[in-house]
Amino acid sequence: MYTCFKASFSKDVENTTATFVNGELKEVKKMETIVTTAWYTMQVPISNGPSTFYGLPGLILEINDGTKMIVCTEIVMNPSEKITIEEPEKGKIVNQADFDKISEEKSKEMMESFSGRGGVEIGNGIKIKVIGN
Repeated sequence: MYTCFKASFSKDVENTTATFVNGELKEVKKMETIVTTAWYTMQVPISNGPSTFYGLPGLILEINDGTKMIVCTEIVMNPSEKITIEEPEKGKIVNQADFDKISEEKSKEMMESFSGRGGVEIGNGIKIKVIGN
């Protein structure tokens, strides 16, 4: 059992709802407040959590952002089996400048690959609700 602390964050977002009324598309924009609540413990001194949630002074054990809840169900502090990281057998050693150049080239390749599919927009989705009689 861990002693937990509550942290909350609220953010105002504009949501657009599209509905069909008599065959016409009607968009309604309204501001909503999204409240994200986290429960974290400082008894596990790791500033981490699930998915993209982190930054509190301990491990996030539960997070609820209004649409989904993620709960930690098990913590293994000192595993009985040691984890070994094996050195790769192939590849080559590069200096930082070469690494930066390769990284930039690969990023460009990835962006070109996405642009061929019409691009990717993150965080600007539209929720569509169809209301029937």
